[in-house]
Amino acid sequence: MKSVMPDYLPSFKCIAGRCRHTCCAGWEIDIDEYSLERWRQVKGPFGERLRGCIEQDADSAHFCLLPGDRCPLLRADGLCEMIVQLGEDSLCDICADHPRFRNFFSDREELGLGLCCEEAARLILTRETPVCLMEMGDEALRYEETALLSLRAEAIGQAQDRTLSMEERLCRLEEETGGAVFATGPEAAALLRPLERLDTAWEERLDCLEKQPSLTLCNHADTPLEQLCVYFLFRHLPGAAEDGRFTERLLMCTLLTRVTAAISRGMDDLIEAARQISGEIEYSDENIGLILDKIKEKTQDRSDLFTILP
Repeated sequence: MKSVMPDYLPSFKCIAGRCRHTCCAGWEIDIDEYSLERWRQVKGPFGERLRGCIEQDADSAHFCLLPGDRCPLLRADGLCEMIVQLGEDSLCDICADHPRFRNFFSDREELGLGLCCEEAARLILTRETPVCLMEMGDEALRYEETALLSLRAEAIGQAQDRTLSMEERLCRLEEETGGAVFATGPEAAALLRPLERLDTAWEERLDCLEKQPSLTLCNHADTPLEQLCVYFLFRHLPGAAEDGRFTERLLMCTLLTRVTAAISRGMDDLIEAARQISGEIEYSDENIGLILDKIKEKTQDRSDLFTILP
């Protein structure tokens, strides 16, 4: 089994109470069975309080969220009472793993950092040098998986071609599939507005997007947008191994890059815009599916770059 990760991932560390957008609110927090059993052994007043924060049925267990969908163990200072009392090793799997995501192949596991975390977004988008993938171990992949990874490597290479502007790089990627299908802000806003909503602040971003006559890149440094595009390609193209939708996924990656640039103002705001777009879209399979379906409607007469073999 081969393990693969971007070379920035080992540098990531949660900033805990300094985070402006805690991951301990706004999400349902499921608890794995191993952690549940460990927490049953915690003694004293905190152990009793901990168990009182958990709701369990025959199939699953999760924390009983407070108003604002806050975890009951999230303190006013932004720290986790679990870590304060028992240490980081006491966290359940979903809390310990966040904001990491994984892509799985038959003999390969890829690990990345999700942009919904502001510190992960800062780490990724402020990096100056091109991202490299760290690989450990051996793999024996199916033919179609090897073909997919080869296509992704080519796409990432084009996104990292610094002899061209980022606008030229995105155009080259889009031309591989027959060209972009959403070229203006109003078109993109109409695509994104009906999707499932996480944060009401996202509405303001969509209002901003709707006012952009074009999604052509301007007024942004190329390097942060390169890192953003490479992140999207690394994370989302592997999904074609299951659904065969490489063309739609590639166009989604370039579209999300353009939209993030269109709704942001300067580098600091680019990080916040990337965090928002990640939280609103990437963590909803339904939203991803709807975007791919809309892109498919506009590319039905095109041949897909990648077809899963029987």
